[in-house]
Amino acid sequence: MNGNMTMRAKSFPHCPRCGAVARPNILMFCDFAWISRRSAEQQHRFDHFLTAAVQPTAVLELGAGKAVPTIRHLSEGLAASGCTRIRINPREAQVPSGHHSLPLRALEGLRSIESVLA
Repeated sequence: MNGNMTMRAKSFPHCPRCGAVARPNILMFCDFAWISRRSAEQQHRFDHFLTAAVQPTAVLELGAGKAVPTIRHLSEGLAASGCTRIRINPREAQVPSGHHSLPLRALEGLRSIESVLA
């Protein structure tokens, strides 16, 4: 980075109701201000989707790297239950035999899949 550039924000978004500085509701390490209700509701809906849905035939994993493997764990679990995994990742696209790997960026990989299906 240039010596004159910083990653510090010049201004911050504010809550339209109370005027306090707004922040994304993303759980970070030791984050005691994170509000879990919304994420818990989303998880509940997703769990319901997985149990109510017909067994998926394929799962697309876009850009999930090894550094934070949460999404990889999900797609690997779905693949273990019988669906085909398609991993799109420009640097870490390796998958076991029987699954598909596209060493591309997400949009490029989706367009590649679309061109095959068209």
